[in-house]
Amino acid sequence: MLLFWLLAIVTVAIGQERKTNLTIVVLGSSTAEGAGPVDKSNAWVNRYRAYLQRLNPDYAVVNLAKGGYTTYQILPSGSVAPPGRPQPDQERNVTKALKLEPAAIIINLPSNDAASNFTIAEQLANYRTVLAPLAARKIPFWITTTQPRNLSDAQRQNLVAMRDSTLARFGNRAIDFWSGLAANDGRIQPQYDCGDGVHLNDRAHQILFERVVAAGIHQFVAKANADETPSLKVSAIDRKVDSLLALMTLEEKLGQLNQLAGLGEGKLADERRQLVKKGLIGSFLNITGAETTRKVQQLAVEESRLRIPLIFGLDVIHGFRTTFPIPLAEACTWDPAAVEQAARVAATEAAAAGIHWTFAPMVDIARDPRWGRIAEGSGEDPYLGSRMAAARVRGFQGNDLRNAASILACAKHFAAYGGAEAGRDYNTVDFSERTLREIYLPPFKAAVDAGVGSLMSSFNEIGGIPSTANHWLLTELLRHEWGFTGFVVSDWTSIAELIPHGIAAARAEAGKLALEAGVDMDMEARIYEKDLLALAREKKISGVTIDQAVRRVLQAKFRLGLFDHPYRGCDPAREKSVILNKTHVDFARQVAQKSIVLLKNEKNLLPLSKTIKTIAVLGPLADDKAAPLGPWAGLGRPEDVVTVLQGLRNKIGPSAKILYAQGCGLEDSARAGFAEAKRLAQQADAVILVVGEEASMSGEAASRSDLDLPGVQEDFVQTIAAIGKPTVMVLMNGRPLTISRAAERVPAILETWFLGIQHGNAVADILFGEVNPSGKLPVTFPRAVGQIPIYYNHKNTGRPMTADKFTSKYLDIPNTPLYPFGYGLSYTKFDYSNLQFRASTIKMHDSLRVAVTVKNSGKIKGDEIVQLYVQDEFGSVTRPVKELKDFRRLTLAAGEAKTVEFVLKPAQLAFYNREMKFIAEPGSFKVFVGTNSVDLLEARFEIIGERNY
Repeated sequence: MLLFWLLAIVTVAIGQERKTNLTIVVLGSSTAEGAGPVDKSNAWVNRYRAYLQRLNPDYAVVNLAKGGYTTYQILPSGSVAPPGRPQPDQERNVTKALKLEPAAIIINLPSNDAASNFTIAEQLANYRTVLAPLAARKIPFWITTTQPRNLSDAQRQNLVAMRDSTLARFGNRAIDFWSGLAANDGRIQPQYDCGDGVHLNDRAHQILFERVVAAGIHQFVAKANADETPSLKVSAIDRKVDSLLALMTLEEKLGQLNQLAGLGEGKLADERRQLVKKGLIGSFLNITGAETTRKVQQLAVEESRLRIPLIFGLDVIHGFRTTFPIPLAEACTWDPAAVEQAARVAATEAAAAGIHWTFAPMVDIARDPRWGRIAEGSGEDPYLGSRMAAARVRGFQGNDLRNAASILACAKHFAAYGGAEAGRDYNTVDFSERTLREIYLPPFKAAVDAGVGSLMSSFNEIGGIPSTANHWLLTELLRHEWGFTGFVVSDWTSIAELIPHGIAAARAEAGKLALEAGVDMDMEARIYEKDLLALAREKKISGVTIDQAVRRVLQAKFRLGLFDHPYRGCDPAREKSVILNKTHVDFARQVAQKSIVLLKNEKNLLPLSKTIKTIAVLGPLADDKAAPLGPWAGLGRPEDVVTVLQGLRNKIGPSAKILYAQGCGLEDSARAGFAEAKRLAQQADAVILVVGEEASMSGEAASRSDLDLPGVQEDFVQTIAAIGKPTVMVLMNGRPLTISRAAERVPAILETWFLGIQHGNAVADILFGEVNPSGKLPVTFPRAVGQIPIYYNHKNTGRPMTADKFTSKYLDIPNTPLYPFGYGLSYTKFDYSNLQFRASTIKMHDSLRVAVTVKNSGKIKGDEIVQLYVQDEFGSVTRPVKELKDFRRLTLAAGEAKTVEFVLKPAQLAFYNREMKFIAEPGSFKVFVGTNSVDLLEARFEIIGERNY
């Protein structure tokens, strides 16, 4: 008999001070002796403990049964138990389970020996018997489907029918193990067989366990931590989806998986209007406006057969009409609350214009600034990136997607898009699973844990498999291991691009690969709509697979409340009152202020005196109204933008004279304007040089091989700096630039990125000291392109850099960056002292309390971002020289000192060991606390105990 070894009771400790017991009861078809390979009961318990802690090291596994585990066998009343096994009383076992007051119950109904003894009708009757007391107590549950083994053809057919009926009946509450472990004919795949033709091996048990855990435990941990009671709201949606699916034709189902773009100004070609009326489009992108979306929605809900509403999507990346700083700039705030509120403003405006769904946040980690889309993410660090990812998801989606100010978020691009070789967009990605899991995946996991409703598959391949066809990535990892229940959309035509990738010879083959991998919606390629119908009719694509994808899309529409309120957001009066209102614009200015990073301030040149008489504002971007919007600016308009020149005029009014000259172009080689700019600079008391990139030089399809200032801007900077006047270089760009030459000559440098519509006002606020700069870099600035990729959390080599020639270094430049990760100056000074631990030695499951004193030793109030890093000095695999583990934003008055305390949990010290188990190991650790990733206090602590696997 194929046995599913089940962990019985899991108790999870949650929170630092408060402990909440979370009990998940598993009712299974295994017995207490001999389950799995013979005489390995204790070993299996330890394995399940390791599996659980791999998902979250904070979980504490408690064994409450003699021998290390307990299971209950549930069979239909009157069925014959397998020889040598006791006949159970299912109702008694359910009653016994309920006495444990579980948060949820996972039911593993009879496995294959028992399953061959009764019919599908008897199986469904048993479901009702088992579920009745659970429903009465409102206890959420999941059902596992039957498991494969070496059966006769008739038995396999019976089991396939049972599996399909279970999935159809219970939707997301049914966990399909069959597809993951068996071939199409129902035979166990050799890689999962223990060798005796009956039992599963270790890897198969791990998959089964992790899918159960992913289905149930994660969301209940979050609810228990928030003192919330789990509910059955999803079940109500599932019932509605089941009813709708039963009415849909195959064409209509495939239509729900089809997303197309609107034409300019939201117009629709007649062919697409007809598709909507036929129910062959599930979503549109790039159609906006309350009146426009209403007209298109009317086609779906008033003229199509089933009245299924459309989802309207748009790239709302860093604001809708009120444009905020680009995400890379927002990450400089190190302020998740501000970033969340910025996303909330964007969602409020977009929703008022009829948008339901944004293709954001982009959470790709980027270590190579040549890649243009670094502008859309939060930089190079997985921890900071995770905090920002979760904040943006919360901001977009709010507490309830039915709220008129909420829109569905979409974490993209899944996965590792930012690791493109040579920094060239759409290029190959190839690195180890350890690097993937430890660096590139954590922000996606954070987005999933924050409840993100959708993900977008990435263009790139990883290790030879394009993400859009990667079943391990989109199904095994995302859904089974992480428990993601939303839907996956392809990137623009990325399903069709499986053909030039070279893994599909035709469109239908590409569509089959993508759908079976886990891509639920096809953006713009029209392959699902046009090419899969014939395959489905020929049974070359499972109807269950199609239904699962359709189910996920329909669930999102129900969660958004579109079936009840299809015209939400279609109110022109509300649209007019919400978009670009004063509250939103004022907040955009605040976020822009926090996003600016002071890179250099020689002899305290900044802030400028308000009594200054003449300022020369020079450079190709000084009065540019388009560039501050940055790439992917939503519906931001140049006429809404305050330029740097205008911001300075707003700030100083008629009290000072402002001289302006462009000086040079952004990319051309003309130097004719140098002379006029030089003449004005000589007349001024101070010079503001505004240089950098235009918006189109960053973002998608904007990779650069040379990161110097474009065109002749570098020479222009050198020419003006040589005059000797107090000079401030204001950078406007979407990536770190190589500015070593300018940094040597210019006494003050502000990194302002693309700050959105309030760019100029925010820059003026900083230049004149009305706001003290507090931004910190979320990404490393290289000295030269030859250092790339460069990032702070690198590994040591066996020959780290020393004065010895034969060590890892360059001959021509230092290894160190121009400006390190976490770097940013202030107009005041912060001193760090008294780094202390509550205890210098802790046990494996203890937490470490770290305290440090921070003092504002300057003369003005300022904000400091206190950063905590850790190094695991000796691991079973090599570890980074330091890793960011926490940070705290702190406001201190002049002369004020505060003690900041951090708590390091075991989860923050865990990593993937040699066996790819996510664990914390005993040993010696360094803790670093300071103002950036280089200028730090440090101390050591030790974890003692045995390795927990």
